Amino acid sequence: MLTLFFSGTGNTEYIARAFSQKMQYHCLSIEDEADFPAEIAAADTLAICYPIYGSRVPLIMREFVARHMDIFRGKKLVILVTQLIFSGDGARVLCDIFPAGHVEVIYGRVEAQRLTISLWQVFGTAPSEPDGHLSMYPALRLLLNR
Repeated sequence: MLTLFFSGTGNTEYIARAFSQKMQYHCLSIEDEADFPAEIAAADTLAICYPIYGSRVPLIMREFVARHMDIFRGKKLVILVTQLIFSGDGARVLCDIFPAGHVEVIYGRVEAQRLTISLWQVFGTAPSEPDGHLSMYPALRLLLNR
């Protein structure tokens, strides 16, 4: 698996790197100097991480996906979104970029503020909440508990 991320402030980078470390996957910023066609082609599953901007995928991520659209064909996606207050439908909006049937989203329903809390619980960097929000994300829990 490969994690690809864009981070404007560092929050998304933190989530992407922590997720990748826990899952033992390679992690790259889309702003890195890398052979992205080869990296994407070699992965069956991609985690795509980005902050939501005004209920939209940031332009830099939309352009990255558009440039590599052909290589994304047939890939499985895990979509992780960070947000401050309101995300709209932050994970689904990435799906709108792809033609129907182009990719398979295996996890993408995100309530980003709780997702961030959930991941903090997993990685032990913030106080846990008593009801354990990770239970709200069974697909992500399965990924993390492999």
